[in-house]
Amino acid sequence: MTMTETYERRSYGLWQKPRSAGLFGLRWGETVVGFAVVITALLTALAAGPKPAAVVAGIGTVVMVPLVWRTAGRSGYENGLMMFHWLRGRSKGEHVYRGGRFSRIPGGVTRLPGLMA
Repeated sequence: MTMTETYERRSYGLWQKPRSAGLFGLRWGETVVGFAVVITALLTALAAGPKPAAVVAGIGTVVMVPLVWRTAGRSGYENGLMMFHWLRGRSKGEHVYRGGRFSRIPGGVTRLPGLMA
C-alpha cells in the first residue's frame, strides 16, 4: 500500500507588505506624482507655450527618475537617504563598536541585565 503525501516547503521570512499598484507597475504615490507632472506640463503648454512646457517636463523627468528607479526594492531617494544617514553616522564614529572602558556610556561600564545587576 502506497501513500502519497504532498510535502509543502515552509517559508519563513521575505514577507512583503502588499501594496496597491499604480500604472505600469509603479506605486500609487509615484503614479500620482507622474500625473501631476504631466498635467502641469500640459497646463504650462496651454498658458505659456511649448518651450516653458518642455522645461517643466524636463524638471518633472529629473524628479521622477530617482523616484521610479529601484534598487533592491528601494527608490533612488530612499537609497540616497540611507547613504546620507550612513555617512553621518560614520563621521560621528557610530559604526565602530566600543565596549567596556572605551564605550560612550558614562562611567565606561555596562551594567548586567536583569537580576544580576
